[in-house]
Amino acid sequence: MKKYVLMPIEKIINRLNKAKRESFLVLLFISSCCCVNAQSVNVGLTGSFGDVSFINKNFSSATAQTSTFKPSYNGGLLFAINYKNGLSLELDILKGTMNEGFQGAFSTSGSFIVGNSSISYSPNQSYTSKIALGVTQLPFMIRYKSKPTSVYIEAGMEYDGISSATYSATYSNPSYSATQNAIIAYAQGAFAALAGLGWDKELRKESYFYLDMGVRIAYGLTDLQGVDGHGQNIGDQALYKTNNTSYIPYYLASGYQTTHTLELSAHLGIFYKFPRKQKSNIEVDF
Repeated sequence: MKKYVLMPIEKIINRLNKAKRESFLVLLFISSCCCVNAQSVNVGLTGSFGDVSFINKNFSSATAQTSTFKPSYNGGLLFAINYKNGLSLELDILKGTMNEGFQGAFSTSGSFIVGNSSISYSPNQSYTSKIALGVTQLPFMIRYKSKPTSVYIEAGMEYDGISSATYSATYSNPSYSATQNAIIAYAQGAFAALAGLGWDKELRKESYFYLDMGVRIAYGLTDLQGVDGHGQNIGDQALYKTNNTSYIPYYLASGYQTTHTLELSAHLGIFYKFPRKQKSNIEVDF
């Protein structure tokens, strides 16, 4: 048997371009749903609001720089297949942003490049910066719902496709700003593991319209790559190499380190449940 037949799904996905990768995941969800006798189908709208951290050992622990909250959000379509015993499979197709901010002050003098601008800094000069990613998010989850309480738990995987990346910074004393398109520094996408807790309830008996709300946590499993809090490409070997004392004014460089996301979010949605059979013939409310 040829090697590609035994190739893990993740390796197959990584060989596809971004558009084909996202389509592959949607088709994977649909095909898995068609293989099992579903009791009902949910279709609706959903969105979330939360906080994202880009975790990298080189700059996440920098003492001269701290992370600041920049809200991240998304919105889109919700699809779910419900089975017996309270089990469901759900796929959301979401467009949104993943943002993180930084702030700090320089302790020495020097300069670096941000986009087309040469940034000169001096001791005690402060700055704030922001990394903003445009993303298509595809969370695929297995869910178990308790019928008496309408509370559910869920776990699964999420693919985050990166469509844009912008770095911006503002400096004080003297005051000026800089912006750059940083998409070239980022991976096309990354996978994350996620878990959540939520509640959904029919708005009115036998209306089949449900309100859905809950919280989720997602941690990136693959390297997002990207830029640091100064807009510098973390894949730049001239900066990020072991014992590179010239970069110490920014961070204590320790060679290339991978970047992973940590996302905490709350979501709210509404969906319509299409029962496969009449409610009098089969129980569809889990």
